[in-house]
Parts: sequence; structure tokens; C-alpha cells
Amino acid sequence: MKCNFIRMINFIHEPSDYVVPQAHNEYELVYYSSGKGDTTINGETHHFKEGDIAFIAPNDVHDERTYEQAEVFCVLFTLEDKNIPSSFIESNPVISKRIYELMKTIRDEYITQDLDYIRFSEHVIEQIIILIERYHNSRKGKNTIVSVDKLVEFAKEVIQHNYNSKINFELLSENLGYSYDRFRHIFKQTTNQTLKQYQLEVRFNHAKKLLIETQLPISIIANNIGFRTVITFSQFFTNRMGISATTYREKIQSKKIEYVNLGG
Repeated sequence: MKCNFIRMINFIHEPSDYVVPQAHNEYELVYYSSGKGDTTINGETHHFKEGDIAFIAPNDVHDERTYEQAEVFCVLFTLEDKNIPSSFIESNPVISKRIYELMKTIRDEYITQDLDYIRFSEHVIEQIIILIERYHNSRKGKNTIVSVDKLVEFAKEVIQHNYNSKINFELLSENLGYSYDRFRHIFKQTTNQTLKQYQLEVRFNHAKKLLIETQLPISIIANNIGFRTVITFSQFFTNRMGISATTYREKIQSKKIEYVNLGG
């Protein structure tokens, strides 16, 4: 699953406001943080209140009418290799609070627009989608323990898409339904690596790729893959490869060694 963040909207609906029926090519995630009203999705009307969530799939027709002042968080995004149907989730202690906190995180990122805020927001949206899917699975009576391997794969995807950023592994574990200690144990049992070790492996493979395919300075490569200083990167690369990044590039370019497994 790969999320592409488009925009975040946080607005206030006044009593009797009406959003006319519409459909668009993006997924829309709506969190009602206050107020009451109705939303109709594909002809089915739902009465929303504080804590309710509407998940709207691309091209599904939907509208909205408020009966009292309502604050709404709305995120628009697309998904690759994923097809999730529209749904409406009534407020409940299992999922609503966690999604609310994640939506606030996206809002804050969108407002401040700090470095890599789009990638960070995509990472958060992917966690919300996992929470929604887990919620629906539990309502269908599915055993969520069976999905542990899928959760590990999801964590790996999050790391692959955010390998050059600082990932909050405690938050990631919590949003997958586990304590950090428990999930890192599950992850290591499944992959024979810790979460941090896997992230470093992904960084290492990207570093080799950039050394082979570009003429970027070592300092730029170090920054691009998430290292704060070139010294830290150089020590890391030498420890992993046995030779410096500069020597590795020179040997590759002179064809003295063969690079195997370019994709890692």
C-alpha cells in the first residue's frame, strides 16, 4: 500500500449548512470532532455525531447536512495497489480517539509544513487505514492474530517509504495495536532484524544505488538517505561494506567489483 497525500481540510459547518452531492477521484477520510448532522454515501444516509468517521472511496457520491455547528477534519489522498470500499464508523473507544489524534497530527503537519511533511502525513494516513481495516475485520469476527504477518509487511512498507526520515517506532507499534516492546519482538521474530536495523538496511541499499547511478557528492547522499552528518554516514558505510563509500564508488566505476542485488 502506498499513499499519496493531496490535502488536509479543517473547517466549521454552521447549523443547516448543506454540502451538495459530489464525487471525486480521491479517497476522502472525514472525522467529525463535534456537532451533529447527516451524511449520505452512495444513497445510504448516516447520522453523524462527535467521534464518527466517514471513509469515502473514489467516485462514490456523497453529501452532508449539519443540524448544529460541527467541526470536521477531512483528508484527501490516493492509494496505489489498494481498493477499499466506502464505510461509516460510529464513535467507539477502540478506534475514534486514536484516529482523532492521528488526524490532528496530519493537520499540524499541514499547517507547519515542516521538512518532509507530505511524506510524514502519508505515513500517518497509512496507519489510519490499517486501523480502519482492523476495525472492520474485528466486526466480521476475523481473528486479527492471523494478520500479524500483514502488519509486519505494512511496517516494512512504512519504513521503505520513510527510510530517510526519523520514524517514531513506538507510535507505529501503538497504531498497529501493540506496545512497542511487543511489536518489535514480533518484527524481529519475523524478519530476524529490529525495526531500526531494517531501516538502516534500506538506507544502505539506497546509498549503494546512489553511489553507482549518480555522481552526487558523498555529503549529499548522506543527507538524502537520512544521516545528519557525512561523518556518521561514512562510519556506517565503512562498517557495513568494509571499505569507504568513496572507494566503493571508485571500484564500481572501474568495474573492479561486481554489484549484486541492486534492489536490496
